[in-house]
Amino acid sequence: MQEFDGFELITRRLCLVKDTGHAGVLWGGNMMAWVDEAGAIYSARLAKNPYVVTKAFTEIDFKHQVRPGDFVDFWGKVVKWGTTSLTLEIKVVGWRPESKETWEVLDVKGVFVALDAKRRKTKIVPVKA
Repeated sequence: MQEFDGFELITRRLCLVKDTGHAGVLWGGNMMAWVDEAGAIYSARLAKNPYVVTKAFTEIDFKHQVRPGDFVDFWGKVVKWGTTSLTLEIKVVGWRPESKETWEVLDVKGVFVALDAKRRKTKIVPVKA
């Protein structure tokens, strides 16, 4: 399985027919929901805050289609720790179990903001702090 220097494997998904549109490929919106979920999982692992929510994603450029039966891995690393947020780079890589071939699906940066119990922006606290 492919690994990326400085990145951690966050999660994996399997593309099912129900995830695809009329062209037989994964809906872009479904992929972005998966990317958002991966970012939330990774942010929760990195920060002690009760809530870390999505603020923004950079330009999204789909590089390869995902079809039913394809697996996708979500890899992440911290690009920047801010005062109230962190910026993650998330790489999505497709693969099939019967092949050693992998392909880049997309690479995107996302900003996640820490909120307190009253849902107000607050200082982000790293787990390792």
